[in-house]
Amino acid sequence: MMRVVVAPPYGKTKRFAKARTKPGGPIEYFARLLEADDRMRGRVLDVGCGPDYPEPQPMRDVLAQCAQLDGVDPDPAVENHPHLALRWCSEFADAEIPRAAYDAVMTYNVVEHIKQPRPFLENVFDVLRPGGVFYAFTPHALHPFAMLSGAVQQIGLRDGWRRLSKQKVNPYPAYYRLNSAQAVLRAGRDLSFTQLTCHYLPSPQWQAYFPAPLRILPAMYDHLLGLRLQRCAAVLAIQLEKAES
Repeated sequence: MMRVVVAPPYGKTKRFAKARTKPGGPIEYFARLLEADDRMRGRVLDVGCGPDYPEPQPMRDVLAQCAQLDGVDPDPAVENHPHLALRWCSEFADAEIPRAAYDAVMTYNVVEHIKQPRPFLENVFDVLRPGGVFYAFTPHALHPFAMLSGAVQQIGLRDGWRRLSKQKVNPYPAYYRLNSAQAVLRAGRDLSFTQLTCHYLPSPQWQAYFPAPLRILPAMYDHLLGLRLQRCAAVLAIQLEKAES
């Protein structure tokens, strides 16, 4: 049975105080988490890698330390990725990626777009070596941002919301089906993953997705819950361990 662990509070405070003064905090935390894992210095597969390293510099620094970085993405722009040893322009499920070949698999703002969680985790399991690890940085499915984003998409108002908030919005759908501890447990049932560690990270920057007159609403949520309680945080970092044998 998979063990579930909740990581200590972000910033070593019960109220996530650093999130108020350090906008890049969650990304930096995730980068430090990856940097501390020796498996991220081995052979790593970036799922949904796009045409280059992720934009945040801490993530770029971590991926630059991989002994070999491979990537898979259905966007033809992956062919221009300058840092990949091997690349597949394909959906993850359809790519002929070698099995049991990777020390680590990672995704950055990708798993919220996974429509079928179980096949996805089966593929992650297959390509990982025994003792390998899967990392994901994603919006937390139980946070209002994910709920509102899903609702806006379902009723066809995504483009209008983008214009009102003046924020970049991904053109592909988000399903939020692999973005909570419960969802990972369901999708990974009977696979030989031994431990799921959940890192709950606050991110007040979700206020930017609201039109200016409405930003008081996410600010109130953060004041009451989002910056105080881990499980109400905006971001979830997943660390999923594969059994040694």
